[in-house]
Amino acid sequence: MKKIKLYFTALLVLSVLNGCTNNEYAFPFINIEEVAVACTFKGDIHLQTQADVDNFILNEYCIVDGNLTIGDAVSQQSDIIDLSGLASLHKVNGFLRIRRNWQLTSLNGLENVFHVGGYLLVGSSAVENLDVFQDNTFVGESIFIDVSAGVTSIGSFKDITELDALSISGFSIPDLSAFSNLTKVNSVQLTGGNRNMQGLNKLERVEDAFWVNGGSLESYDGLDALKYVGGRFWIYQNPFITDLSGLESIETIGLLEISNNPNLQSLQGIENLKSTPIGIDIKDNPRLTSLVSFNNLSIGQEIEGNGIGIRNNDALTNLNGFETISNFTGLVAVHDNDILRDLCDLQSIFVNGTIGIVRIEDNFLNPTQTDLEIGTNCSI
Repeated sequence: MKKIKLYFTALLVLSVLNGCTNNEYAFPFINIEEVAVACTFKGDIHLQTQADVDNFILNEYCIVDGNLTIGDAVSQQSDIIDLSGLASLHKVNGFLRIRRNWQLTSLNGLENVFHVGGYLLVGSSAVENLDVFQDNTFVGESIFIDVSAGVTSIGSFKDITELDALSISGFSIPDLSAFSNLTKVNSVQLTGGNRNMQGLNKLERVEDAFWVNGGSLESYDGLDALKYVGGRFWIYQNPFITDLSGLESIETIGLLEISNNPNLQSLQGIENLKSTPIGIDIKDNPRLTSLVSFNNLSIGQEIEGNGIGIRNNDALTNLNGFETISNFTGLVAVHDNDILRDLCDLQSIFVNGTIGIVRIEDNFLNPTQTDLEIGTNCSI
């Protein structure tokens, strides 16, 4: 362990030097760059077996200057059961990928990794917890976690404020407080069974897609700061949500898709939504009775060819909520809503908007485009 001890000594000295303004604490006989080189593995490394891990450990590497993959190739099962000897490892400049380790129950050995320059991927079904990752763990790009249903903790990434992607699936955790300082992310995909979004209270912007699905979601509570989703916000297949409480701060969603939510009754919670530049698609929500929360909305004002889709909502009787929309470009597809009998609130869109394809059919009432433009024969 002499190499590692020297590495830590050098780090301590460097820390002292950075905090001092005179030369009395200088130690010219230690070259921090030479120490780091001495325990650095240059290039990418793939540890596919326990033997690979054990051989790698013998070199006492502190840095991997490249990508590190732990786990087998696509076609095989890994026999890796123990990573504890990797405790000397502190930094991976590329991605750290842990996958297809069917016998690996613990990530002990990675607790000293404080820097992952690329993405972090953990996809091993036998792992029991991810507590090796703590507050000072930096991940430069994305975090992908897909482990077993028995995992209840994913450690802590509270020093991270921005990510390219955050994807968590395969298990249920009490909350998302591991990411409590995250303010901006390009895309979010949560399919693990969270009951709410508590822990993401500082998240302000999702530049692309936001997708939550997993069967346990009861509300979007916790998204207190979220104002902007640039791509698709997909509210999909959540049997326990009855409204959209928790989304009160959202003002812009690129494409709002609400589909296959068997107990969703209203859109309460998105009253402050002002813009959906790509459009909205509401389908297959059998108990949805009201769209009135769209009163402040503009749709499709930036991207031509998209617009409104409302279909297969068996309890919807009217389109109240669309009456104030005038800034509109795109298609209008309203069909297969069995008891929909009042479509007059589309008049403003047809009079003031730029309409593309129109499909209005198989509702209880199906007015023509002319009817909607002049506001006659559009309700019974």
